[in-house]
Amino acid sequence: ARVVVCCWGYDREQSFPLLAASIQSVIDEEGVTVLAAAGNGQLGWPASMPAVVAVGGAVSRGGTLEASNYASGFRSS
Repeated sequence: ARVVVCCWGYDREQSFPLLAASIQSVIDEEGVTVLAAAGNGQLGWPASMPAVVAVGGAVSRGGTLEASNYASGFRSS
């Protein structure tokens, strides 16, 4: 699998044109899947990029999965 995992991010929507172009380039030109950390009660970038898969935490409680109290969902602008 061709996967890049970004275990870093910014706590709100950001504007880093060169970094955003680099991420988009490996997705479009190299066919890489990019995963990025998201959640923790805030919007996250680069997880908010449309072509990036946002990843949050989950816990198992009583045999079912649910979002951990350290993860949150969001809708990016």
